[in-house]
Amino acid sequence: MKLNILFILALLAGISFTGCEMLSEEFNEPTYENPIEIGLIMPVLNERNISQMRYLAAELAVTEINNSGGVLERPLKLVRKDDEGNADVGVQRAEELIDENIRLVIGPGWSGITLAVSNKVAIENKMLLLSFSATNPVITDLDDNGYVNRVCPSDLFQGKIGAEFLYNDLGKKTVGIIYKDETFTAGLAKAIKDTYEQLGGTVTNYVPYAISQEYSSFDFSEQVQKVLEGEPESVYFVSYTDDAIGVSQALSKELKNMNKPNYKPTFMTIDEDSEDFLTNGAADILEGLYGITPKAPDDYENYVTFKNGYEAAYGFLPNPYCEHMYDAVYSMALAIEEAKTTNSEIVKDHLQTVTGGFNTSGNVTKINVNEFAKAIEVLLANGEIDYEGASGKIDLDENGDPSSATSEIWQITGGEFHSLRFIEYSANK
Repeated sequence: MKLNILFILALLAGISFTGCEMLSEEFNEPTYENPIEIGLIMPVLNERNISQMRYLAAELAVTEINNSGGVLERPLKLVRKDDEGNADVGVQRAEELIDENIRLVIGPGWSGITLAVSNKVAIENKMLLLSFSATNPVITDLDDNGYVNRVCPSDLFQGKIGAEFLYNDLGKKTVGIIYKDETFTAGLAKAIKDTYEQLGGTVTNYVPYAISQEYSSFDFSEQVQKVLEGEPESVYFVSYTDDAIGVSQALSKELKNMNKPNYKPTFMTIDEDSEDFLTNGAADILEGLYGITPKAPDDYENYVTFKNGYEAAYGFLPNPYCEHMYDAVYSMALAIEEAKTTNSEIVKDHLQTVTGGFNTSGNVTKINVNEFAKAIEVLLANGEIDYEGASGKIDLDENGDPSSATSEIWQITGGEFHSLRFIEYSANK
């Protein structure tokens, strides 16, 4: 199932999308007859490699589904829209999909864009959203009538796990938190702060830094000086890859300037298990650093199947949230199949049932990764299905949030990432 290598190379080079919409290498795309079209709103050039690896996960799901006969006996097609990492642009892209009569959408990926699209376009136009990586807790409480959903866990979970690990497992009773002042990172930083203080810990400093397009030249010195005031036992930085690299370099420089050789706090971060972070971050800060990433265990059967399929198709391994992207496409396709329509007003109610959130009988069949044909057979026999994806159990609840999730605690030692353990979470516990 290898895709055209020129298509992949063009995509990863960042030249495969034109400004806002479609692949410029149209001759490499499959042609479809009477396809079912679903939207995909996500950034393309922002954090380019990360975004496009996730896009490839969506294409893998589409390929598998179409190889299994498609959805409602029609091929599935993604209509891509580049939100440019900007909420206003994301709203424009959602409006474009409305104009194209597409109301079933994967994404957006970023929390701030998801909130903007939800409040300004999706809810009032009955556009069904299923995000793969929007984690801000505010999304849970939207008055959205079931139109805003996600297959990734809320920051309340990730923040709780991170704070508990720092306080209980590592025994750190004081922490300075430095975070990017953006919807996702600010929401996660607050979740960490709230849980840490509830546990009895002291947040010595809570320091935001501005959004920038050029973190390679951004001056973090003022912020890191402040976060290190009072010499907290630990420092938690809540950042994306580019700014996390800059924060680590600034922390390294400031600790040298402090000239206190016996003081080195324990560092912790989020989601940054990437080679770019490992290669370009400050080595003295990264050595011993802990992190947490929403991720299924490496030996989890469905994740292994997905990972192997991804590597076989593209020649490299997926990054974090690729499995969530893959699961979002599968969940939407299964909901359409069960609903027997593309009407968003009907499909939204089936997202919960196909992911195991609200099954009504004992006649439920588990559907694993790359088992779309099996799901069709069960549904044609009037059975119920429970899709257990590459990211783990999903079980969407009445708020459109996963009822179950798993995160990995990892550490950098010897210049390499090492998995420490996986923590399972269930909202029902």
